Amino acid sequence: MWTIAGLIAIAGICAALEWPLLKGSRRDLWTFGLLLLAGLGVGVAEALHARLPNPLDFVAAVFEPMGEGMRDFFDIRG
Repeated sequence: MWTIAGLIAIAGICAALEWPLLKGSRRDLWTFGLLLLAGLGVGVAEALHARLPNPLDFVAAVFEPMGEGMRDFFDIRG
């Protein structure tokens, strides 16, 4: 509970410090806000011990068939 409150407080401080600097550019403000909320969401999920997927699992799932295809194409034993 205190961890989540701390995360929200830190995100609020970051937003308060960066908001005046980004006021002129709407795109930068939206990008900052979305990334801050995404990071806050991941932080809260981690604080609640939720199972989060590992991004490298996705990368391995995408590139493993390519590696097998290259291994078969070049007839590499391994």
